[in-house]
Amino acid sequence: MIKNGLIEEAKYLYDHNLLSKTSKATIGYKELFLYFNNEISLDEAIDLIKKNSRHYAKRQITWFNNKEDVTKIKINIKDFNQTEEEVKKIINNFLEH
Repeated sequence: MIKNGLIEEAKYLYDHNLLSKTSKATIGYKELFLYFNNEISLDEAIDLIKKNSRHYAKRQITWFNNKEDVTKIKINIKDFNQTEEEVKKIINNFLEH
């Protein structure tokens, strides 16, 4: 996120007072806004972004794990054809039942 321009994007919003309720609560923005307000250092903001992203991902995983009708698919980055075949198998099994 940082390498892809998050700091510049957040700074633009901050400098142009384009701070919505949502942006003030969004992971990445909210931590950088603290940095822009001189409340924390840039390193602290980045550490908070990482921590808050991990916590959010964990909540998402927990939510999905509690859903009975969710099928997990392991993605093979080295051989996406294998992933494609796995998805086709899952779809075909679903359509047969």
